[in-house]
Amino acid sequence: MSSLWLAPARWAWNQRRTVASGVRSVGRGANWVWHALPLPLRVRQISREVTFGSIEHLIVQSEPYQQWLAEHGGTSRLHQLLSGTTISGAAAPVPSAPSADMWEALIEQRKKTTLPAEDAIEVDIIVPVYKHYDLTLHCIYNVLTARTDIAYNLIVINDHSPDHKLSNKL
Repeated sequence: MSSLWLAPARWAWNQRRTVASGVRSVGRGANWVWHALPLPLRVRQISREVTFGSIEHLIVQSEPYQQWLAEHGGTSRLHQLLSGTTISGAAAPVPSAPSADMWEALIEQRKKTTLPAEDAIEVDIIVPVYKHYDLTLHCIYNVLTARTDIAYNLIVINDHSPDHKLSNKL
């Protein structure tokens, strides 16, 4: 009686080679059909990413998967996208520095606001400056124009920037 519940497991174990052979045959047939279809390269790449990415734990020892893994540097593009580790091929554009008119408008707007008391400041925002004139001024401008109810102190530290134009502006 105690081994009766093991009968289905024993049967499945004994049939494992037959099942594996059937799965391989189906895979070969699907592979043949796949290569016979006139699909664009991009569709094939996306489909391969989805397939290998979703069932890799089942096929980790198969030769096609190992070949695909070697071609893709060890992780699938989908995994990189989902985990946020992918690096875009194009660099983000460097923002331009705010114009003199924008700075003047900001100064006029700031004149109308009251500064918080020293003990009311909750956050110190530190902007280190070394190079990159446009990027640095854009960053400072965005901090100053951000809407917030939290009192903050903006600290700009010029670490002996070799950009003399930036040093003079600050």
